[in-house]
Amino acid sequence: MIAVTSFALSTILTYSYYGVKSLSYLTNARIAKGFNYFYIITIVIAAVASVDLVINLMDLAYSLMLIPNMIAVLWLAPHVNRSAKDYFERYKTGRL
Repeated sequence: MIAVTSFALSTILTYSYYGVKSLSYLTNARIAKGFNYFYIITIVIAAVASVDLVINLMDLAYSLMLIPNMIAVLWLAPHVNRSAKDYFERYKTGRL
């Protein structure tokens, strides 16, 4: 019970820290500080909501993260292919 409680508290604090740091990198620090309020509200909602609702909200959040990732993958794919082709060509000729 102590280990589970310790893991849960450290995860909650760590996710809050990562969220603030990521948001302050993407936006300004004032908006990132507001993230803590949003984060606390979501913790309270998740604590009183049903497990099915919480799982569905988590699935929705992960699904929404797919959108910017897929845009970045599609945008960077030609650059990655070009760099990989150059690397393997240099590897074959021993010019690394």
